[in-house]
Amino acid sequence: MLGFLDAPPILFAAAFIGLVGSALLVRSSRTSAQRGAMAVPAAWCGAAVAQALSSLGHALRGDLPAELVFGLVNTVQLLAVTLLWFGARRLAGHAPHRALILLPPLLWLGACMTPGFTSTPPLRIATYVTLLYGIALCVVADIAGIYRRHRLRAALDMAVLLGSVFTILAAIILYAVVVGLRMPDGAGTVLRGLPALLIALYGTTLPFLMLSLAREWDAMDQGERRAALLREGRAAVEHLHGGLPALIFVREFDPEGRTRLVYRGGNVEAVTGFPPGSLTDVDNLALLAEDRSPVTLAMEIAKRTGTGSADWSMRRPDGSGVTWLRTSMRVEERRADGSITVVGYSINITNEREAQARAAASGRLASLGEMAAGLAHELTQPLQAIMTGAEMAQMEAQQLEAASIEARLETVIGQVVRARSIIGNLRRFARGEPAGAPVRPILLEAALDNVMVLIGGLLRDAEIEMMTDFAEEARAVLGHPVALEQVLTNLLMNARDALAHAPPGAPRNITLCSEAAGGTVRLRIADTGGGIAPEVAARVFEPFVTTKGPDTGTGLGLSISYGLVTAMGGSIGVENAEAGAVFTITLPHAPVVELG
Repeated sequence: MLGFLDAPPILFAAAFIGLVGSALLVRSSRTSAQRGAMAVPAAWCGAAVAQALSSLGHALRGDLPAELVFGLVNTVQLLAVTLLWFGARRLAGHAPHRALILLPPLLWLGACMTPGFTSTPPLRIATYVTLLYGIALCVVADIAGIYRRHRLRAALDMAVLLGSVFTILAAIILYAVVVGLRMPDGAGTVLRGLPALLIALYGTTLPFLMLSLAREWDAMDQGERRAALLREGRAAVEHLHGGLPALIFVREFDPEGRTRLVYRGGNVEAVTGFPPGSLTDVDNLALLAEDRSPVTLAMEIAKRTGTGSADWSMRRPDGSGVTWLRTSMRVEERRADGSITVVGYSINITNEREAQARAAASGRLASLGEMAAGLAHELTQPLQAIMTGAEMAQMEAQQLEAASIEARLETVIGQVVRARSIIGNLRRFARGEPAGAPVRPILLEAALDNVMVLIGGLLRDAEIEMMTDFAEEARAVLGHPVALEQVLTNLLMNARDALAHAPPGAPRNITLCSEAAGGTVRLRIADTGGGIAPEVAARVFEPFVTTKGPDTGTGLGLSISYGLVTAMGGSIGVENAEAGAVFTITLPHAPVVELG
């Protein structure tokens, strides 16, 4: 171009390395196209090949006619820069018309064909520099714009390379023009090989920078596509979950026990009563619970055993009452570092709890009817004793025997206390447990004693022998005292009814025993009444399933008992033993020390 590109070995090496880089660009473009990723712009592949050919032409310029160098080699150089610009524009999504690719080279060829143009260095240099640097500035601006918008490191490197090379070449050209288009002797001779070195640096580095930028762009594009697909998938899942009457959640726990909410979706309003979007900033709905201990306990059980469930309540937004929720969860993944992922769901069970409360109230009323006979039986004797004691006290008072009067009156007082205890237990049983009351430790002996105060007379009249065997380590459970007493009442009354059909002389026994099982207590109630028919046993806890006649049973007692035990965090089951039916109640264990 200027007559001082006299370093052909460097340019030959640049041409060879440029061709190798071009081959890598083409190969990468084909591979990307085959796997559906963004391919290297075809214009860049052409730019790399054109730049390699231009470097080869510059290396041969001393052996080629000047017209060929000025006409063909510089045309190829212009084509390389134009293709580089076109590829950058296309990468940024603003590709110009393809005809513009040939415009600068054709303008240059047209100028070279003008008579006297090639033999007029100032005109030739001015024309070439204007075309080359006009395109080069556009390239640098577009590549820099890609870096500003997307922060791709290869774009910054390419912009710096192009800017540096073209700036230094412009300075050399300006210096050459000032000194008469020839490099002077002396200190300026150091610049003679610099243009060839810059073109070699440009030609060898450019293909690899283009390849790096294309790959970075592809990685960014693939990341954005994956993110878009994830957003679309999440939106679709949230839309699907939004129609469910449940809240689905995914929660992660790190090895230290810290937790974070990964996902929550579902119909917030249907489950909690809160307007949609009002709980977005609430990481854990259990924070709104009136008592968080059931959810916390269920979560700890799930982390240890794999699954957990809890019923809990939260205040309604308007403060008019409580909403009951049931949260079930399981461990989805346990990782080597100790962290875990828990998935679960929460549903609204307010109607279920209200129905259970109504059923429990109905069950208590039904039980009251059965206990009326026992109550009358139990009250008859204390009242008779009171009457007898009073009469005797009157008689003794007449005879002025003070010591005897005192003893008689003591008997009267004892029987009155007994009557008050019976009536107190009856009233407490009828009143039931307050809504939302937390579970608390219960001594099994104490619960049974309270039950026997109410129905003990009925069992004695039926000539039933009660036997208990409570293991020392399984004497206390966590639950609701009144609910547990109601369950025991139902089971003991059912056992009495079953024993009523036993043949004369057959044993009439009811045995209660307990044993520890991990963190729970199993309470077994066994009778000698012959057992339950298999077809009935499979459905015995369903409402209205009964073996009694229409005048002696409603079929709700065991169904209500099942709900009461479940509400206490336990379970109840039945099986047939050799002598009769065995009901097993499983409840969380409570250390006896907690009862103090």
